[in-house]
Amino acid sequence: GVLVLSCAIFPLSIDDTDYTERGRNAACTSIPWLVSLGFSMIFSALFSKLWRINMVFAAAASMKRVVITEKDVLKPFAVLMTLNFIILLSWTLVDPMIFERVYTDELTSYGRCISQGNQWKGFIATLAILNFIALVVVNVQAYRARSINDELSESKYIGLATLSMFQIFIVGVPLLVIVYNDPSAYFFVWCGIIFII
Repeated sequence: GVLVLSCAIFPLSIDDTDYTERGRNAACTSIPWLVSLGFSMIFSALFSKLWRINMVFAAAASMKRVVITEKDVLKPFAVLMTLNFIILLSWTLVDPMIFERVYTDELTSYGRCISQGNQWKGFIATLAILNFIALVVVNVQAYRARSINDELSESKYIGLATLSMFQIFIVGVPLLVIVYNDPSAYFFVWCGIIFII
């Protein structure tokens, strides 16, 4: 998941001097895919660990035997990845991102990825809400696992990681909106978010 998310830095840094129009547009389209699917992979792995630990310890507290299979652990991953995939595919088919050169004056310009229509706002809002809800759920699981001994699980460290992801989401998304029209700051904020996650 971290590798997929980190790969989003490469298409974020494209420019029209080295790539064809098709290559630039493909790079722009790949950014939301890499960020969303990479985040989902990271999140799902952390959620599955916490959920499994909580299930085992809840069963142990009530003196019940519980069997948690790989299928059980993969369900949250499959659900989140499927939902993200459907939203991303719809976005790509309905209102794909393209590369655009913006001229600020006769001598200065910058390139950016933008959708041609306004449907992208709905797709990005849906992705943000879906992944935000997933972050809240994983942080609830981390809170439930807070009292489990560190010798028996790494729930404390997973909880810190998920809380960090939550904080980055809360601070990073509004910051991206604020610096959207400043390409250097926008690139820097994106790289910072990806690096910290």
